[in-house]
Amino acid sequence: MRVLVLNGSPHRMKGSTGQLTGALVSGIVEAGGDVDIMCAYDLEASACLGCFTCWTRTPGRCTQRDDMDDVVAAVRRSDILVLATPVYCDGMTGRLKTLMDRMLPLMHGAAEIRDGHMRHHPRDDTKVRTMVLVSTCGFVEQDNFDPLIHHAKALAKNLACDFGGALTVPGGLKTDRVEQIGKAAREAGIELARTRAIPDHLQEAMHGHSVSRSEAVEGLNRHFGADRPETAT
Repeated sequence: MRVLVLNGSPHRMKGSTGQLTGALVSGIVEAGGDVDIMCAYDLEASACLGCFTCWTRTPGRCTQRDDMDDVVAAVRRSDILVLATPVYCDGMTGRLKTLMDRMLPLMHGAAEIRDGHMRHHPRDDTKVRTMVLVSTCGFVEQDNFDPLIHHAKALAKNLACDFGGALTVPGGLKTDRVEQIGKAAREAGIELARTRAIPDHLQEAMHGHSVSRSEAVEGLNRHFGADRPETAT
């Protein structure tokens, strides 16, 4: 089982998202999986030009020469794709979004109707068929992940992948549940390598936080040097 992790965090593997991803990866490796990790902020990848050359003049190959050559090749040889990102403006980081925009060479330009919806057909040399999401958020409410999860599920459908689940931890890892969350994430990695999916109970083990909403607000205000929001005049 080959697994590719695209880590969109600017803190790479050292921040909350990276730590959660690391626990998942440890479980995958324990179950015998082969894991590659690529950090978006270490890659030179320009924005998609929308030229569709990868669908016309050079099928399956982008006209731009940068690190996306290696990313696309890694996706093609992987069974599972893990997207790891903190929540930025209700979605993934811009660097990770750029990588996803540049995935067009994995698909044919011609369309088909799949599951009652127009989709592009994946190229035969694209092996990946499962996608999962790993994310953390500074706010403590679980619904802060809803737009990102919806987007990840849409990306999975467009790449002809099954969505294997999401590990989403609100409030980052500033919690007394770090050990519990890490253990559940490792177990999730084991199950993902074995079954290509994360069981619901392990996804739900990420939810909740050890502090109240008001305590979290007070903590953020202290951290950023404000006792209360400024009042507009």
